[in-house]
Amino acid sequence: MSLSFEAAVRSRGFDVELAVEAGETVAILGPNGAGKSTLLTLIAGLLTPDTGSAQLGERVLFDVPSTGRGRWLPPHRRGVSLLAQDALLFPHLSVLDNVAFGPRSTGMPRAAALARAATWLERVDASHLGARRPAQLSGGQAQRIAVARALASEPALLLLDEPLAALDVSVAPAVRRMLRDVLADRTAIIVTHDVLDAFTLADRVVILEAGRVVDAGATRQVLDRPATPFAAGLASLNLITGTAEREGVRSSAGDLIGVRFERAVAAGARAGAAVRPARVSVWAHEPHALAAAQNVLSGVVTDLEPRGDIVRVRSAELAADVTPGAVAELDLVPGSPVWFSFAADDTVAYAL
Repeated sequence: MSLSFEAAVRSRGFDVELAVEAGETVAILGPNGAGKSTLLTLIAGLLTPDTGSAQLGERVLFDVPSTGRGRWLPPHRRGVSLLAQDALLFPHLSVLDNVAFGPRSTGMPRAAALARAATWLERVDASHLGARRPAQLSGGQAQRIAVARALASEPALLLLDEPLAALDVSVAPAVRRMLRDVLADRTAIIVTHDVLDAFTLADRVVILEAGRVVDAGATRQVLDRPATPFAAGLASLNLITGTAEREGVRSSAGDLIGVRFERAVAAGARAGAAVRPARVSVWAHEPHALAAAQNVLSGVVTDLEPRGDIVRVRSAELAADVTPGAVAELDLVPGSPVWFSFAADDTVAYAL
């Protein structure tokens, strides 16, 4: 079923409009405090908005006008399942009974509920765990059971709140593959901080900041061509914003950035220029013998972030990936003045 949603919560600075098509998975991304959890709790019925409305298929979840009481459907009647970071399984029930709980709570006979639970345990590759208690499960196993329990009630909409955040990195890939399978053609919203979750699981991405939608679109469109610094950081891209000129993009700081235009952008239009940190070089002194098609910008090191066999050198505007040897040779520390260089051909520009 499709979802249409618009709501405001004044005390949280939240004012969001969102639509999810039937069978579509939408990833919600945003910094802490952006309103992601508020969005989920409003849809699930755990929080009432000051104003707004939401409809899931033909079912009105709430309709709260600015005056009057309006309509508000209780959580258990919404056809919505919320899957949290922690599995939150009932410790006194077996795995099979945990999964059967949802169907049983709707009045389904025990035998039918257990049969449905067994089907979902098979779907999440956990049939062999049916007789165990939650205390006997690993983190990855518990999250598989939580997914099966959420889906056994056959919700019209599945909400997932950081479903992989509590899992060990060695377990998360298998659970992610399982989620990709069970979410196919299912209406779902997933809140995540992990760009891999968005690329793997979502058809579309919505970026929230300060309780507002600041970008939305197809997953690759939003993350490969980010419009905000937050989205650029998720996609591991440097983003320089400014206005398009014939020769490149004039940044807000006044620098003319040589770029490769993805497609024509009208002069004077707002534009972004994106370059990967791996394509950026760092210099301790201003370089003068570079090719004409190289951009050179000055900065001050704010952070040195080890990332395996490379170090990400950050300034307020740019980041570059260099080797630990280069960091030592350049004697880089936070506060060091540096120059960054990157080729125009490695810098993609696009309209914002």
